[in-house]
Amino acid sequence: MTAFFVKFVMTMAVLWIVLGLFFSISFRDILITSIVLTAIGFVGDVYLLPRTTNTLTAIADFGLAFFVVWIMGMYLFNETYLEGTVIAAFMVSLVVVVGEAFYHNYFRNQVIKNDEKHQDYARNHNLQTEFAEEFDRDLDKDIKK
Repeated sequence: MTAFFVKFVMTMAVLWIVLGLFFSISFRDILITSIVLTAIGFVGDVYLLPRTTNTLTAIADFGLAFFVVWIMGMYLFNETYLEGTVIAAFMVSLVVVVGEAFYHNYFRNQVIKNDEKHQDYARNHNLQTEFAEEFDRDLDKDIKK
């Protein structure tokens, strides 16, 4: 849960700096966009980071940030022209990718490492039972005597 809030704070800061300062987008629109982008991005990180490299996950985050900000910007932001929303989405995506590079290292060290330790513990303590017949057929006779 901590990793989710770290991602949310990072995303919120990036969106506030880029959209709030450069494009004068309202805080309400930035907050809504941050929540949506963080939720979708976190699910993507949980799925992609253990299976791929940081580079591929960063490329996916760039595309995700671009399309989420662009699509939500067309409905939320008061931009009267499409180019302004595309430029804002591109600028946000560039800054988000830089932040995500650091976040992915944190995520790998804190979330994935802890999960692997738990799985290793469970795997190392599994016991197996072997079923076989006895080699000495006369053993039963010796015990009954």
